[in-house]
Amino acid sequence: MPDMIIPLLMLAVCGQGDEIPPCAPALSGLSGTQMFETTDFVPEGMLRIGLSGRADLPVAGGTAWSAPVSVCYGIAEGMEAAASIPVYISDDAWGFDERTGDLRLSAKFLYESVRDGTALALTGTMQIPSGAAGRDGGSRLGAGIVTSTTYRLFRLSIAGEYYLCGGDDPFDARLRDGAGLDLGLSSFLSWQVETTAVLTADTDGSLTAGAGLVCFPRERLVLHLSACADMDDPEGFRAQAGAAVTLGAGALPDGI
Repeated sequence: MPDMIIPLLMLAVCGQGDEIPPCAPALSGLSGTQMFETTDFVPEGMLRIGLSGRADLPVAGGTAWSAPVSVCYGIAEGMEAAASIPVYISDDAWGFDERTGDLRLSAKFLYESVRDGTALALTGTMQIPSGAAGRDGGSRLGAGIVTSTTYRLFRLSIAGEYYLCGGDDPFDARLRDGAGLDLGLSSFLSWQVETTAVLTADTDGSLTAGAGLVCFPRERLVLHLSACADMDDPEGFRAQAGAAVTLGAGALPDGI
């Protein structure tokens, strides 16, 4: 029985009070897991820095090696802002010379929360075309919501976003719109190990599935490992491993 109570307590305290929630930076840099966003937040006045190593193996063949960097700052209770950018070490997959990808600026605001761990947050994203549009997507402006809820040993997170894309030059190119949906599931195997799974889809016809592990070996330190595959073509594959550290005053829940 205690083995069941401990993970539930961990999930319930995420995002509550002044404690540092046990979470990793999402692709946007905002709090969540390494593959999807949740309704967790960096506490006010604290900074999380993340660095990863990523290998992209697109359907076209070849491998692109990159090092995504992210920072996330707690602006206020229930509010955070993040920035993320990939730095390409080599690009034998798409063949572009640009060493940096697109810069992504994001923010998240807690709209509503209840005691059982269910919460709803609003998100906003702006992507600046500092990379190659054929590889990184180009300019993008999006607004969305994310909700998380806990049931027994599992935590379900759903994120939806509506976005506008403008390529390399949003003031000259024709804008196109779209929508994306992330369905994420996580569960703690122990105090220090969390498993994650995600299914991502968008109106451009992309469908991706992934799984990973998140580990909390020391206070304020998060390690993560994940792999994703394109469901419409399994030859498209991405693997990523990284770490994140939280700086500032505060404490993790007891036992982490």
